[in-house]
Amino acid sequence: MTLDLGMDDAFTGGDGPPPPQEESEDYKYPDVGVWVTEWLAPATALKLSDGGRGRTWCAKWFEHPPIVVRLNELWHAWEKAVRSGDDHALHGWYVYDYDATMRALTDGEYGPMHACSPTKHRDIPCLPVEPVPPGFFTTNTTTLITVISAPPRSAPTTEE
Repeated sequence: MTLDLGMDDAFTGGDGPPPPQEESEDYKYPDVGVWVTEWLAPATALKLSDGGRGRTWCAKWFEHPPIVVRLNELWHAWEKAVRSGDDHALHGWYVYDYDATMRALTDGEYGPMHACSPTKHRDIPCLPVEPVPPGFFTTNTTTLITVISAPPRSAPTTEE
């Protein structure tokens, strides 16, 4: 299936994008842990603080579920970019995936490793949540989405 974005060849610079390659599990790295250890860490140089301000990192990143989830997705996107055959795919990965993800993950004030430092790990609690009532989303989702996405009503005005 080809996605038509409505751009002509003059804008895209050719006959359109190459056909997508089949997804495969023929990754360069067997899992996110190996990728972080062997590729991401050596390829990343950041000024790190001891937590609280600036950028921080926890050497036990794998004990932070939000970090594992985000780095796993970053790794899959990297694998796809590397295998794509597109000369600009890795550049796009850096700009759109790596930069934004690493900014969020290493934010020493608000990020998911804010209480850690490169040498100290601290468990950080996840968001508190109440159990969702059974059937809540099947009966209320349409109403919630309609209310949330409805444009705000402006107050009536009087003309003088």
